[in-house]
Amino acid sequence: MAPSARTLTSAKKIMEVATPTPSAPTARAAGDGFECADVNECNNQKICHWNATCTNNPGSYVCTCNAGYKGNGNYLCLDIDECSETPYLCSSSLGYKGCKNLPGSYRCTCSSGFESNGQSCVDIDECAGNICSLYADCVNTMGSYLCTCNEGFIGNGLTCADINECNEDNQCDPDAACINRLGSYECSCLEGFIGDGRQCEDINECATPNICPSTTTCVNTGGSYYCDCGTGFIFNNSMCHDLDECKAGRSSRFAACTNSPGSFSCQCTAGYRGDGFTCTDVDECSLAEQCHSNALCINIPGSYNCTCQVGYSGDGVFQCNDVNECLVANGGCGNRATCVNNQGSFYCLCPSGFILVNKTFCQDIDECKEQNNPCGVNEECKNIDGSFECSCQLGYYRLANNMECVDMDECKTNPCHVNASCLNTIGSHTCTCKRGFSGNGTQCEDIDECSAEGTCHSRALCANFIGGYFCSCQEGFNANGFACEDVDECALPETKCPAFSKCVNSPGGHVCSCLNDTLADNDTCVLPSSLCEPACHRHGLCHQSPAEYQCVCDHGYVGDGITCSDIDECQVENICPEKETECINIPGSFACGCRKGYSLNGTKCLGKSQFFLSN
Repeated sequence: MAPSARTLTSAKKIMEVATPTPSAPTARAAGDGFECADVNECNNQKICHWNATCTNNPGSYVCTCNAGYKGNGNYLCLDIDECSETPYLCSSSLGYKGCKNLPGSYRCTCSSGFESNGQSCVDIDECAGNICSLYADCVNTMGSYLCTCNEGFIGNGLTCADINECNEDNQCDPDAACINRLGSYECSCLEGFIGDGRQCEDINECATPNICPSTTTCVNTGGSYYCDCGTGFIFNNSMCHDLDECKAGRSSRFAACTNSPGSFSCQCTAGYRGDGFTCTDVDECSLAEQCHSNALCINIPGSYNCTCQVGYSGDGVFQCNDVNECLVANGGCGNRATCVNNQGSFYCLCPSGFILVNKTFCQDIDECKEQNNPCGVNEECKNIDGSFECSCQLGYYRLANNMECVDMDECKTNPCHVNASCLNTIGSHTCTCKRGFSGNGTQCEDIDECSAEGTCHSRALCANFIGGYFCSCQEGFNANGFACEDVDECALPETKCPAFSKCVNSPGGHVCSCLNDTLADNDTCVLPSSLCEPACHRHGLCHQSPAEYQCVCDHGYVGDGITCSDIDECQVENICPEKETECINIPGSFACGCRKGYSLNGTKCLGKSQFFLSN
């Protein structure tokens, strides 16, 4: 634990010098004036700050902040941060790591592995708390500790596990058993051996008198012994018994074994030869003829077999007769094949026009593929079973059986559509739809030319009819329908506009403009129609033409009616003929005014400049 702030009086004296002395409150007393008793104000628990101590005085009281706090004690007591206000309070020379401020106090902190004794930091002896494993040694170090597993154990010291030395290299003798113990191991010599386990020696049992009967010989072995009765005998139940070598399989499996007391004999069976211990098969087929001349000799272990060859039947030894294979299912010959028998065999024979496949099956020969052009000109080859025939190709016919194939005129039978033309070709024909129709010639449908864009002029009407169409220009246009030109109605004598207006030509029609973005109608000026889509320019005139409602720019403007721009008439040469005048362009018109230094006098420019509008 860090030293208490109340024990470090030197630090507190420094803080008390800096703490102002509380002012004495007004004296108070109780009584009738003849006898007055002091009032103990400190009985009121709330008279001082909660971190202050109240001291009663005769006729008064004093509030003093508790140790570790500073203030007037009455209403203010602030915690003193000893760690920041008193440097080197927890000195590193005493082993302290740092200082931690607490309410009214502080604490000096130690590094890991150390603890405070009230004066300094001292090392913690972790080993005293048995922190290591029971099977480890604990060594305390400054600020830490070290755990090391004991010999015979493995681990990090905190946890130690027993090492099984018997599974690793150890000092036990090869003739000893290894026994693992906690932290160690033991070696114990096996039965028949003597020693401390790390060195084991064989016990010679034959040194023990009468350990074997007098009729036998004692033979010592590693860790044991046996009593030897001699060749052909075996020691069992303290007695020597005859050894049946035949049961032990001492002879060849192709020999007969005969046991006798203390011995045995082996003799190879018929069909084998050898000494009885090793017997090899006799190949009878390599000796003089054993089988019929039309038979096969097959050697088998200890014997042989005689089997008649394919195509013969019999016992193979004395008799092998020819088999007539053709008597059963035609010998397997199929599809027009004839079976022919011969000695020990047979064969299949095919008729003309066929070829033998797999020696049993007759397959038709395709003369059309095998032979080079077996038919004549304009003929096609057709394969048939065992032969072929030549027939006229499509589009040809034969006048008589012995004549050549000539072209057939298919157009005579009207194979094409009524609206198609037939053209005979060599060996065939073609059908072509007539102009104005589409199809493959056998089926022809009328083409609606009017459904295709651009067939007629954009200002023409298209009329479709069977096999053709007709183009005619709309009203207000003239030409052949493929090219239509607008009729300038303003140039025609029958076009009349009121005197106060001017004729403006439009595509397919005209309007009479009042020259102020209005139209003349029944000798009066009216606003243009509002039915044009899209809407006309503000200097455009919407009106009904023979085809539709359309826009046209007003007199003095140029454009398509949706977009209109002013015409600069002053660009026309000599539009103001007098040399004393000059042209002034105005929206939708122009004016001829006197040049600078001239003025209008009647119709002449003489003095101050004046303007006059053109007609």
